[in-house]
Amino acid sequence: LPISVTPNQVTVVSLAVGVVAAAAFAAPGWWGPVVGALLVQATAVLDCVDGEIARAKVLESEWGELLDVTSDSLVQILAFLGIAVHVGPTLGARQAWLLAASFAIGGLASFAVVTRAERTEATWKQVGSPSSRLLSALLATLTNRDLSVLLLAAALLGLLRPLLVGAAFGAHAFWMLALALHSRAMREAAGEAGPSLR
Repeated sequence: LPISVTPNQVTVVSLAVGVVAAAAFAAPGWWGPVVGALLVQATAVLDCVDGEIARAKVLESEWGELLDVTSDSLVQILAFLGIAVHVGPTLGARQAWLLAASFAIGGLASFAVVTRAERTEATWKQVGSPSSRLLSALLATLTNRDLSVLLLAAALLGLLRPLLVGAAFGAHAFWMLALALHSRAMREAAGEAGPSLR
């Protein structure tokens, strides 16, 4: 706390570590992806640190929050682009890049849906319906950095290829389910608000 480090500076360092992690994932052999996965773990730690600094130093801002979530999404997308380069020789470069592109598009769609859900959380969360509870659980489970442990496990076990395939389809399943649940929860919130205004 006595050091003059801002939360945004930590976020930028986290993103830079993510770029190095992506390059490590792209390296051939076993060690490169393992180092990449460990670096992604480091970005997960830094991702917690920037928020702690922001709260402790009362430096929270909308810009900092946007930078943080954008950095998180970019680190994930870059990691899977690195994985695509790594598995390209065995999977086929074209297939690997198509899967990486699918994950990137799904990741960007997920970013948009999660951002929208978080900005309207005060509205849909108060409904307490099954869809709002499921959406809350989905966001809490799949938007935290704990899933980066999967990258480490896949790198250690040599399972980056199935991870890439699963992520390419899973990212789309996530954003479509989150969008459907959010839309339903917002409709339910509007339905509850409507009669009370009459």
